[in-house]
Amino acid sequence: MTNTLPSTHEVQSAIHRLGGTRVVLAEDLAQLSGKSVNNFNQAVSRNKTLR
Repeated sequence: MTNTLPSTHEVQSAIHRLGGTRVVLAEDLAQLSGKSVNNFNQAVSRNKTLR
């Protein structure tokens, strides 16, 4: 399994502005990490101390 970092363009295109605040949606984070949204959200739930 090869872990490759997403390109700068991929990361920049995942950043959205909502009311002047920059956010990244869970769907975009899951895609950048190569996981399904459901698996990504489960991992976040298991690692609540990282929030």
